[in-house]
This record gives sequence, C-alpha cells and structure tokens, in this order.
Amino acid sequence: MNSIAFNIIPGIIVLGFLIFVHELGHFLMAKLTDVKVITFSLGFGKKLWKRTWGETEYALSVFPLGGYVKLLGEGTEDEIRAEEAHRSYSNKPTIVKILIVFFGPFFNILCAGLIFFVMLSSGAMLPASPSGPPAKVSGVIKDYPAAEVGILPGDTITAVNGQKVAYFAEVQQFMAKTLDKPLRIEVKRQGQLLEFSVTPKEIETTNAAGAVVRRKVIGIEAEKASGVQAKNIFEAILLTPAYTYGVGEDTVIALWKIITGKMSRRNVGGPLSIFQAAGITAKQGTGSFAFFVAYISLSLAIINLLPIPILDGGHIIFSLIEVVIRRKISQKWIENAQKVGLALLIAIMVFAFYNDFDRFFGLSKFFNAK
Repeated sequence: MNSIAFNIIPGIIVLGFLIFVHELGHFLMAKLTDVKVITFSLGFGKKLWKRTWGETEYALSVFPLGGYVKLLGEGTEDEIRAEEAHRSYSNKPTIVKILIVFFGPFFNILCAGLIFFVMLSSGAMLPASPSGPPAKVSGVIKDYPAAEVGILPGDTITAVNGQKVAYFAEVQQFMAKTLDKPLRIEVKRQGQLLEFSVTPKEIETTNAAGAVVRRKVIGIEAEKASGVQAKNIFEAILLTPAYTYGVGEDTVIALWKIITGKMSRRNVGGPLSIFQAAGITAKQGTGSFAFFVAYISLSLAIINLLPIPILDGGHIIFSLIEVVIRRKISQKWIENAQKVGLALLIAIMVFAFYNDFDRFFGLSKFFNAK
C-alpha cells in the first residue's frame, strides 16, 4: 500500500502541476489580449472548491485529469452585454484566438525547456534520447537465442522484420508482439550488415506492481545510453533549445510509429503508467524526476496540438479554416465535430486504461485463456 501511495502521490503532483502550467498559458494570453476569463478550473466536472477573485472564478473540480479556462463568448449559451462585447473571445481577430489556444501547449514547452536549462546549467547529464539506450548490444547471455544464432557484443541492431529500429525499446516491442515466430534481426558488425533468424524465449518475471508476468527475450543487454552535458551556463543556453527540440522530435516520431503500427500500441499508457514512472523516477533522484516532468510536459504539449476537434490543435484548425473560407464556421458543425473528437479521445483513454491494467495486473490473460 505504501509503495502504491509513493507512486500515486508524485504522479498526481506532476499531472496537477503540468495541467496548471497549460491552463495558465491560456489564461495569461487571454488576459493579455483583453478577453474576459469567466472560470479557471483544475479538473473537470463538479466543482469541489471555488473562489472568485476579481471577475474570474477559480475552481478545483472532481475529475483531476485535465482542466479548462472558460472564456466569455466561447459558447453560444453566453449572454454578452453590449459593454463587454469587445472582450468576447468570439469577437476577437483570428490571430488572437490562435494565440490564446496555442499558449497552453506553448507554456508546457517553455516549462520543459526551463527544466532542461536548469539541469544543463547545473552540470546534470541528460539522456541523449527519451527513447532509452540505442539498439547496440553490450552483452549476450549464454544459452539464450541471440547467443545461439551468433549475435555478438558490439553488434548494432538496425532492423527487425525489415523495419528500421534505432533504440533498444523498439527491439523489445517486436519481441513482445511476436507469436512464437522467428524474428529477422539485421545487425551491423564492423561495417557489414548481417541477418539472423531468432525465436524469442518466454520467461517469467515480476512487474512493478509485484505481479508475475511472462515476457519474451532473446538474451541481449543494451549499451548504456549516452548523454548531453553543458560545461557552463552559456553552453546551457545554447543547448537548451536544441535539446528540447530533439526530445520533442523523438516523442513525435514515437507517436507516429504507434499510429502507423510500426511500434506496438501497447506503448500507449494511461495514468497508472504515469504514476508508476513518477514513483520510479522520484526514487532515482531529483535529476531523473525532473527529466520525467519535462518529458511529460512536452508530451502534453504535443498531444494537445494534434488536429483533433476538442483539443487545442482542433481549435487552431477551425480558426485557420475560417481564415481560408472568410466566414465563421457554424457552431453546430463545430459541436458535432467536437463530439466525434470526444468519442475518439474516450476510445484512446479506454485503450490506455486497458493497457495499464494489462501491464500491472495481467488483464489480457483473462481474454487469452483457452
């Protein structure tokens, strides 16, 4: 129980903080462009606590996985007094609407960049990639499939079943989803490309929740990941934008691989996965935990910028369409599109929760039972 609490508490703190940062971006840009903010809420649903300061109601709501900033004129139900018409979101120029929407994800990007800057300027070693160590073999376990077919320490895995890989985690995903069939593993050895047919073996192990699970391995060990380290504060200033971009790029590539099926969709995790990672990195130390917070902040920005109705990216697309067609999109059309977007998000969340429960409690064994 204490272990579970130790994972959940840091996870809630991380998500709550990053949601606050995100909504703060929307809030500050709305204030800067003189749009009236009616409500600033952390969480959705019924308000557990609320307080009004000035013209804005601040609230904590029952469902903590999100938040919102309610602006005057966002919905058709708003009654707008004549003297406040100039402060309505709906009456603002398109560029102002886009800026207000964009500043939520932008603040998450700034937050990640600030964390990376502090870590780099303090001399911390940051991983070269959030995807983990590269697909280079540092060791081969005796009597395991890799050793039996001739894979050697120093080999770099370049492809599995014809699909290019760069990170050890990608190789593991191929092993996880293989159905007792050999994998075609291509390696680079001293400038030469070699191909091996390797059938993973299944072993029993214990996951983070203490449950006994079965996983497939070929008996290789990953090379220790390289890192990025600044020598002084000026170098940190130069490295921070490039490093933030690099981590974001890796995240986008991983997301695209999941969407296109090149990476296992079992990588899609929900709150339980975030809580677990938060607890693990908190135990590992300040540096690991800070990197985790920055990585989740960047991920939150990227997900919110996806062109899905109801997300920030969807709102930006609507605004750009209005620029092209030179008229406002029907509110009913927007609402219908947002219903589709909401259904898609709910489906993704259900899938993420399923993956979480399968990962921690072996849920799939009940469906695969013969």
